[in-house]
Amino acid sequence: MANPILVNATRGGIIESAHRGAYAIATTDGVVARLGDIDTPIFPRSSIKIFQAVPLVTSGAADAFALADEHLALACASHDGEPTHVTAATAMLHASGAELDALACGAHAPSGRRAADALVAAGEQPSALHNNCSGKHAGMIAVARHRGFAVSDYEHKDHPVQQDVREVLARVAGTPLDTAPCGIDGCSLPTYAMPLAAMSRAMVHVARARDGAASARDASAPNLPAEISGALARLRTACVAHPEMTSGAHRHCARVMRASGGEAYVKVGAEGVYCGAVFSHDRAIGIALKIDDGAFRAAEVAVATIIAHLLPERALALATLSRPLLKNWRGTAVGDLAPSEPFSSALADAASALSIT
Repeated sequence: MANPILVNATRGGIIESAHRGAYAIATTDGVVARLGDIDTPIFPRSSIKIFQAVPLVTSGAADAFALADEHLALACASHDGEPTHVTAATAMLHASGAELDALACGAHAPSGRRAADALVAAGEQPSALHNNCSGKHAGMIAVARHRGFAVSDYEHKDHPVQQDVREVLARVAGTPLDTAPCGIDGCSLPTYAMPLAAMSRAMVHVARARDGAASARDASAPNLPAEISGALARLRTACVAHPEMTSGAHRHCARVMRASGGEAYVKVGAEGVYCGAVFSHDRAIGIALKIDDGAFRAAEVAVATIIAHLLPERALALATLSRPLLKNWRGTAVGDLAPSEPFSSALADAASALSIT
């Protein structure tokens, strides 16, 4: 059966386009709310970068190379290629003694329009540092350098760094990945298919993480080593404190985290994927969603809508993100993107079941 419509685009008072998808919301009790197919494996793409960055902390590389919170946030980022991102990625490489040509992510123009225009105006060509994944790659190179592994093939599936990442992903998702479908992401790293249900459960660990000591006592994650929980706490804290480093000064991820008042972490992935974690009032909630047609605009509205229902006290701050206006080239409002009625109704029921009012 087709997934339900989650987001509609309206114009002139009628629905012009519709975006179908599915989502899962989990707590320490497992998946507690769902809509659509959350059991068929999908590629999470960049939505799970925070887990890919865990070895940067657990290996000791982050401390050995004196990486700041801004660098840790960049290691979890899909950034805009702004000067601050390029500078931070460069610093990460130099800290580990690596050079630009070590990056295996490839070069592309900055994802941010302003940064891209500035690069063109300066007559400069984009490098791998402008790649939205350069921070993640610089972090993996740091792990390889610190542990004495070869750097030349760190992006390959069988490299020790990628084996460490796969082990972290399998642990937090509670699902084996050795035989899972494996693709190659846009930045050349392996990406493993997993169900939205597993992804939402993985994000509960992000929401639950506090610090190393608290994580060691976390009865909700008996199979998750304290060092992984502690690393997730450190990475999440860095991302929430520096949301502009995880995406860009004006990007959706940063705007949602700011609007949540530091009570939510979100991360976008290619092809309409989004993951998130809510951690307020002793809540620990994980979120995962996928828009069938891969539309970023629909995924952005969907995750903002979910966060608004889970953090009703932040709903007003999230309003422009959960129901953004559509404007023409003159800046005239011509319509909007909005959650569908079944989607909103299902979320209201989920919030009620979670005793969120």
